[in-house]
Amino acid sequence: MESSPYSLGQNERAISEMKERIKKCFKELQKEKEEEGFVVIPPKFFYFVSSDLLLNLILAVKDYCSELICLEKKHESLKAEAKVRGLNPPKVLPNEKERVVVQAKKVAFRYTLVLTKMDKFTNNQQEQNFFETLIYFMTRVLKTDFATEDFLRVEEETSTYAGW
Repeated sequence: MESSPYSLGQNERAISEMKERIKKCFKELQKEKEEEGFVVIPPKFFYFVSSDLLLNLILAVKDYCSELICLEKKHESLKAEAKVRGLNPPKVLPNEKERVVVQAKKVAFRYTLVLTKMDKFTNNQQEQNFFETLIYFMTRVLKTDFATEDFLRVEEETSTYAGW
């Protein structure tokens, strides 16, 4: 299992809660597979789900999406205010963009680790099933972290990193 350098700066309680949510969501996914039959859980995912690779990726995606949504909402609010006042729309400040870029780079790094550690698939279908399950599972775990109106953005961003 990979060590968790990303989580060192995180609140231990938040990490513990995320681990519990991952376990809970995986149990729900397994139950759906048993009851409905059409849910695919690749064999490698059973091992991966308890790894620090997954935990760190989910935490990075959560931080990135939080930062991005916050910036987008702030910008939209400022645009609306500028319109009311008859001013030019404001520009996003470079340091605000940089915060989002830093978070995006963390996600890219974590996703790259997953790609390199999970590269021994016997065929393309197994690989595709694994990464589709990963994206589905991550969005499911993160669903309670975001307001309903923001969650579509989270789904879009996770799908973007998957390359679909």
